[in-house]
Amino acid sequence: MDIKQPEEKSYSEWEFDAAAANLEKAAAKRASKERREKQEDAREKRERAERYVLLKMGRLMQDNVIAAGRITETVMKAAGEGRPPQEIALAAVKGLSLLVNDPMVYAAIEKKYRKQYGITLEKKPPYNIIRLEPEEK
Repeated sequence: MDIKQPEEKSYSEWEFDAAAANLEKAAAKRASKERREKQEDAREKRERAERYVLLKMGRLMQDNVIAAGRITETVMKAAGEGRPPQEIALAAVKGLSLLVNDPMVYAAIEKKYRKQYGITLEKKPPYNIIRLEPEEK
């Protein structure tokens, strides 16, 4: 289309150009609004996912604190029965591992104590001490 100077345009040409410009502005506004809505939806989804992860972490930590509290039962029972200090230490390390939410702390010590002393703990609370037979080490 030939671009004419404003004085050379007829009213209908000027009206058409103005309407086209208004349509372009409206389309740009809609696109901008849709982009903002998509960004907002994505942000909301990300925030929901983060809240879900934090909730799961909180529940795991709460369960670990409860389980660590059960370890005191095992430690006190072992101490009261005069068990070897290695058994008491293994139970205490399991409690620490639960409290700091790091299973590798317990896994490293348990592997060493399993091999050296033939002891381990049950997999679930109250984490009683298990003395292994020589072939189970």
